[in-house]
Amino acid sequence: MSNAISFKANNNLIPPNHAVIAAKYGYLENQGIPSYRLIFENPILFDRLAFEWLFSKYGDYLKEILEKLHCNEHFLAFRIDEKFKNYLDSSLVCKQLLPLFATADAYDELEKNRAELIDTGVAYVLTKTASLNFIDTHVDLSLSYNIKRDIAEEKDSRLSVLLSITSIFRGCDHFLNLPNGNFCLKIITEVFAHVMEIMTEDYCNRFNENDLINPKKRIQLYDQNFLSPFLGSGFYEATIRSALKINGKKENPYLINWLRDFRKLRQMIDEIADIEEDIRVGRLTYPVLLGLEKPFVGKEISSIVKNIWNLSRPIIKDNRASDMETILKLNTNEEIKKSVSILYDLLNDAHVWDELYEKTEELCLKLLNNIEYAFLESKNPTGLILILLLKRAFLERLRKQNWRDLPLGSLSVAEQADFRKSDFVSSKLYKFGVSRFD
Repeated sequence: MSNAISFKANNNLIPPNHAVIAAKYGYLENQGIPSYRLIFENPILFDRLAFEWLFSKYGDYLKEILEKLHCNEHFLAFRIDEKFKNYLDSSLVCKQLLPLFATADAYDELEKNRAELIDTGVAYVLTKTASLNFIDTHVDLSLSYNIKRDIAEEKDSRLSVLLSITSIFRGCDHFLNLPNGNFCLKIITEVFAHVMEIMTEDYCNRFNENDLINPKKRIQLYDQNFLSPFLGSGFYEATIRSALKINGKKENPYLINWLRDFRKLRQMIDEIADIEEDIRVGRLTYPVLLGLEKPFVGKEISSIVKNIWNLSRPIIKDNRASDMETILKLNTNEEIKKSVSILYDLLNDAHVWDELYEKTEELCLKLLNNIEYAFLESKNPTGLILILLLKRAFLERLRKQNWRDLPLGSLSVAEQADFRKSDFVSSKLYKFGVSRFD
């Protein structure tokens, strides 16, 4: 473990409303957790050290899941097409499964139920990760996951669609052979059917110019309990509830509300981070919708968004291009880049960033304050706390980088080189793509 773990930032860096939480979780530093203060001084370093700790605890379990996935002879996709193995972004798989093991660890049941947790992780990836993230690739035309860099080069996506459907059925079959598989499969289908309905509703509203004139209806959708885009991510809920069932723990009434809030927190931060990618594919994220409602800049924001859409529509409609070619054109179009920069400035002028920062921070503090009620009788929820703090560090990193998602953006070239040479990056897990900065 790096010596940087003992780093102490200036007390004044902690906002007053965080003082109680910082004191409450101060004991975690004795367990090797990076200082809470580091979130505010150097969120990138906090991110790295937190992942180091998590992978030192759960890395062997994740490695076993990845190895099983890569040699699973029953997974037809791997036998049809060697290249389809790249469909599984190992980094993404690991991040989505961390809550499964952190929850079991909170009740000291990690080793007791090791085999079932690992098999559940394999089934989860086949049923959800390998299918939904392929759909997300084509819907959002994004390079957020490594998975997309290889698959998006294929002009004919039909085979990959067939393989992802195969993956879902194989995952279901895998679940049905596990002791608690029926329950876990029910949770996953319930959560991700909901996510897919949100994705469909969202996709049907791409390039909707009526929302530029009257954004209120879309904003109200975010406040709904069912089709709210804030519930568009479900892996925290699916993995945590599965882990509780495997470990024989009952879901208390407070847990579901806590998990929904956790889903909202994750998506709220993503809505900020993904503005640039989303606006190019016709999606109005929450910050842009809030900006459209501001009386002094709303019309100007509407005009800029229309300009971006007029530039991106023809690129997306070019059906001769592969996803990769389309993404490249969207990313390198100078006019689009210029307009996006103006959009960020207008949102800043309208104080949208301040408003969102306050709202997101409030939700994060609520989750931290209430974690003990959601996980009654848990003995040591350190892993879960740290996963939550990683989202808070991500928010702080966005703030420090003027709300642009640049993972290494605030490090000098020398510091970036240092980071890549660290023990963590060169560890045995790195070959599986575990580093979020690979």
